[in-house]
Amino acid sequence: MNLKRIFSWVMSMSIIGGIALAQSVERFEHQPVDQYRQSIVHTEFDASDTHKVVSCYNVQSDNKIVQKTVSADEGVEIYAFTEWNLKDDDAKGLIKFNSSAPGQMTSVKRLDIWATAGAYAEEDYYIMANDNSFNPTLFTVDLTTGELSETSITCTGADGYPLQAFEMSYDVYGRVMYMLANSPFDPEGYNSALLTVDLSTGEQVYVDENMGRHFYTLAIDAEGVMYGVDGSGMLCKIDKFTGDITEVSSTGLRPFYRQSMDFDRETGIVYWVCSSTQRYGVLYTLDVKTATTQLLGAIGKDEQQVIGVHVPYSLYRHDAPSYVTNLTITPDAGGEKKATLTWTCPTTTIGGDPLESIECVEISRDGVVVATLDNAQPGQSMTWNDEVE
Repeated sequence: MNLKRIFSWVMSMSIIGGIALAQSVERFEHQPVDQYRQSIVHTEFDASDTHKVVSCYNVQSDNKIVQKTVSADEGVEIYAFTEWNLKDDDAKGLIKFNSSAPGQMTSVKRLDIWATAGAYAEEDYYIMANDNSFNPTLFTVDLTTGELSETSITCTGADGYPLQAFEMSYDVYGRVMYMLANSPFDPEGYNSALLTVDLSTGEQVYVDENMGRHFYTLAIDAEGVMYGVDGSGMLCKIDKFTGDITEVSSTGLRPFYRQSMDFDRETGIVYWVCSSTQRYGVLYTLDVKTATTQLLGAIGKDEQQVIGVHVPYSLYRHDAPSYVTNLTITPDAGGEKKATLTWTCPTTTIGGDPLESIECVEISRDGVVVATLDNAQPGQSMTWNDEVE
């Protein structure tokens, strides 16, 4: 299956007029495109029934998903949540560190909450913890201040018995949060269950009630491909729709107790804070093609339980086309299901450089492409008439 890279500017609007949201992104879609129309474009609409999306594309010829490279000296910033720390009790809570020097950990804020898993989704960092009644509950944490949200969402579902997650990962492609929990369908209580959890309602839904083995980590790349490391240290590819497992290779590490890993979605590198039978809270990189690991060092003063690893990422490039301007939607004066869209194509990239060309313009209605215009030029004023049958 070939991967094509699409750079787009997106504006969402209702047929009765009024712009709901505008956001520039880099969007990845698989071929055939029609099969994967749910993209990672983060767009919200207003309450009307019919919506329009106008997208301007520059299609690149290469199939690489990697957007940038990171030197070992430069490193990447990583956030996580310390469940406990044997050498520095004040470090419990939200922490951050750079992959080039993980020992120089910073405590963003001490939080006395028993969190068991965490992951970043959309614009929030989520943790799952027990509330005062020991119910699995979703909280959000401000990555700048470390403040815990005043509101929380109590989890439901999972056949009436919501489970406590011990690892979470967000699929930016499908916009779904996944979680691992101990399977209640395993008589031994060891195997994992794979579930989705709705971030708005807290509802948990099983993907696989019993995966047949215990997984310690979960991470999903920018294409929506899911990986996990099991109790033997085997790296596996996991079907996010069925829970079916394909072994990649052994990592050579033996996981022990809770831990976490996350993709840098801009480079494809996995950062794994591993607790093994040898050490707690040690940072590795993990190559998902070969299962090869590289030791980067212990987190902070060592000997701490780290969950909820998050590597900040951006889903757009600075050379992507900038926002559309002068966008209007004029409904039919006679009340027919018709509308006229007008807009001006961008002349610059998001980074402010001159935009040399535009591959095409796509217009979508309710998530379905209804028109593709191939003659667009930077700065061009364009008009398109829509009619709903």
